[in-house]
Amino acid sequence: MIFDLLDKVLGYEIKKTHFIAFGLGLLLLIITPFLRPASANFTDSWWQFSMNENLDILQDQNRKWIDRNEAARRLGDANFRPAYDALISALGDDPDEFVRREAALSLGKLNLSKAQNALNAALNDENKWVRTFAQESLDSILTE
Repeated sequence: MIFDLLDKVLGYEIKKTHFIAFGLGLLLLIITPFLRPASANFTDSWWQFSMNENLDILQDQNRKWIDRNEAARRLGDANFRPAYDALISALGDDPDEFVRREAALSLGKLNLSKAQNALNAALNDENKWVRTFAQESLDSILTE
């Protein structure tokens, strides 16, 4: 009956699926402002959990080097400053040169002047790429 009335008013046939889709769209439009704060809090807490998980991976010497390397990269890309101590430790102590190299890069991304001493020490690393990326990170910290 309502569809017949709408057909006469609008001048074309309205199918039930159009009506349902319109109703769902309207419902989403109404409730979206109330969902935003909850989803933002969820996103923030999920991001924090993810970064803490990456910290744990970076510090766990029993994990594969590729996992520790990726964790160091993600921490630097996210500019997660609480990772500073773990990255300093990885730069100086990790047995794998790829992890040390990524730690040097991530410290440069964090752009903290207090990382200069550790990066200077890394200039004496046995691996050429660790030394190269430590120098790049030092340069980026000193120029900003």
